[in-house]
Amino acid sequence: MDHRSREEEFRRSIGQNIRNRPLPDRQNQERREAIIHIGFIRSGNRPRGGRDGLERESEGSDVKACVLIIEGTNCEQETKRALDLVGISAEIVHLKQFSGRLRKRDIWDYHAIVIPGGFSAGDYVRAGAIFSSYLRTTLGREIESYIEEGRVVLGICNGFQVLVESGLLPGFNPGKPEAALSVNTRAKFECREVTLLHSSEKGRCSIDILIEKDELIRMPIAHMEGRFLAPREVLEELVSNDQVIFKYSDLQGEVKSEYPWNPNGSELNIAGICNPEGNVIGLMPHPERAVLEFQSQEWTRGGGRRDGFKLFYSLKHYLNEV
Repeated sequence: MDHRSREEEFRRSIGQNIRNRPLPDRQNQERREAIIHIGFIRSGNRPRGGRDGLERESEGSDVKACVLIIEGTNCEQETKRALDLVGISAEIVHLKQFSGRLRKRDIWDYHAIVIPGGFSAGDYVRAGAIFSSYLRTTLGREIESYIEEGRVVLGICNGFQVLVESGLLPGFNPGKPEAALSVNTRAKFECREVTLLHSSEKGRCSIDILIEKDELIRMPIAHMEGRFLAPREVLEELVSNDQVIFKYSDLQGEVKSEYPWNPNGSELNIAGICNPEGNVIGLMPHPERAVLEFQSQEWTRGGGRRDGFKLFYSLKHYLNEV
């Protein structure tokens, strides 16, 4: 048996062992739900509660969110699903639906706008730069009025890059870029789970109402341009205003600037920030990839974490109050 044949046999045996491994009923159900959702199982009978088998709280919900996309966005489906799961009725909308003589959508129909991750416009020029330019051209002053009215704008990964490029974050001078998300210090794509320290006060922004100060959470990252950089005075103002929501840390919650704990070299270990009012938020990690226990790398050890669920559920609570 040659080398390739042995390798193929080994892979088949590993796959068979994983498939035959007994799982607790709850974990087995979550695994099936996740597999169904991403399309690996084709079933003639769709389970109750939606095409992925999960009961949705969003059916009939008065709270609505727009998952805003352009070409190259690729995390819109899981972002919509996470919002739906916590009871926010989400709709995926292309930015061009808000422009032209016959506009098909109005941002004022939504309580929140979520810009998901991906590689919008191929990340040409800079990550998020073209999406940001389209956003300013299409919505312009309207998006600033939307924010001034207290409605929520959340940017995840590429969405965070868009908000920084457009000057909506840090938000000291809306419309004027004051920071950047640059290439990771190791100049490579980082795709793994990280530990985050909730460094702000509980309820500082619209997504941390259910998260205690200094609480540790884990979520995946997937980016090459996530290094948060800003002038010293901007960093000082972020800290003094308690706008640094999450910091990269080690497993014990100690904020360490060295790799691998800080995956991209961000100043102050910044992983997420908000504007002074707390209704515009940007995160490099992906909470939408941490809403099911199956998505956690620890799930086979007796139950994974669902830390991303807390963020979306906090958002629901916030939107119900405003």
